[in-house]
Amino acid sequence: MLVPDRLLSLSDRVVLRLQEAGLGLPERPAGKIPDLPTDLTNVSSRDVGRLLAEFSAWLAYITPQAALARVEVKSAKIGVQAAKKLKHPDDEVSDLERTTIEAEAWADVLDALERSTLRKKEAVSREITRLVGEAAPNLNPVNLSRSNQNGPRR
Repeated sequence: MLVPDRLLSLSDRVVLRLQEAGLGLPERPAGKIPDLPTDLTNVSSRDVGRLLAEFSAWLAYITPQAALARVEVKSAKIGVQAAKKLKHPDDEVSDLERTTIEAEAWADVLDALERSTLRKKEAVSREITRLVGEAAPNLNPVNLSRSNQNGPRR
């Protein structure tokens, strides 16, 4: 049985629109967000690649979840404003304000988690760049640009 759109939360309606446009949300990755090793230089190149893939998958999942949480905050604030304008009883307004505070807290936590995961992914990406530079110093873009300063050889 289909639920009428007017009974869905704003974020649920956004998700439906995404699905209708063929833009589904990423599924939640298995397990938990991995911890960043204290010293990435002691991690094998294979494990560094795995970490990059895991952080990328988590970031792809968290980012739209954080956006949907911000949609819920906006929706909750509109609900409070409407209830006050329509002079709903104070206890109803208080309940809506509490819902807004909870929505804001959840959005704040997801935003922090998104930033943290992005920083971890960036650290792993820098380590991959370092590993590539060590493995093939002659392919380093800095070295290539220096060798091309005199123009092409003929």
